Amino acid sequence: TWHDWLRHLRSLRERRSQLEVLVGRTSVGLRRIMYRRWVQFAAESKTRREKREAAHRAAFAFASKTSETQRRRMAFNTWVRWLTVVRDRRAKTHAMSLLVSTTDRGQRSLCFSRWQRFVAHRRQHHALQKLALVKE
Repeated sequence: TWHDWLRHLRSLRERRSQLEVLVGRTSVGLRRIMYRRWVQFAAESKTRREKREAAHRAAFAFASKTSETQRRRMAFNTWVRWLTVVRDRRAKTHAMSLLVSTTDRGQRSLCFSRWQRFVAHRRQHHALQKLALVKE
């Protein structure tokens, strides 16, 4: 049944993540994992880009034939879909950070990337404060 199929897919995902944790402890294994993820990301981003461009073309053709209320309704639905994508991405990022943090090297890279984000945020904040002072 489809429920057994979903259970099988979940077990495959779990097995793959366990193997990635084991293989990721070596530098060669980590490079292989990162390369595979990069190739997968490139393929997914290409399909996303193609779908987005096709959607823009269809939206332009459709918008020229719709009323303001219909366009507002479509914009709201698009916004709701965007929110769900952001929430899913946040959950996936959290799961990946939990997976990476099982190794010492992964823990260090997580801390370093968080520190870099913090530094970039502080620089942006200071630049905005300087800009606000200049305008006054």
